[in-house]
Amino acid sequence: MPGRTVLGAGAQIALAHDYRIMRKDRGYFCLPEIDLGMPLHPGMTALIQARLPIQTAHEVIATGTRYSGERTLAQSIVDQVEDEANVVSSAVELAAGLAGKAAPVMSRLKAEMYPQVVEAMASRMTA
Repeated sequence: MPGRTVLGAGAQIALAHDYRIMRKDRGYFCLPEIDLGMPLHPGMTALIQARLPIQTAHEVIATGTRYSGERTLAQSIVDQVEDEANVVSSAVELAAGLAGKAAPVMSRLKAEMYPQVVEAMASRMTA
């Protein structure tokens, strides 16, 4: 997340990634659905609950708080914060360490780690 503000669906997509690296001095992470009067899909709620500490998940969903780079790290929303010059190289270095992993096995492991998310993603929203 190199210096961008990540809101709503973009924030949800970021949470679906294995690792998140954010620029420390620019950009925000925010789920503004509460302020927009928009409910989250049950799958997105399950993903947020699975990927964030419970109190952070509650705050992210219930308040629409905007988190800066340093605060996203403190709240365990991201795994690293970096200076602008290091965001991409840090991401590439992290990805290189994972590149040789067996993709089908990784997929299965993730499905087994997060069965509630897989089930909720398959569900439909009700009014």
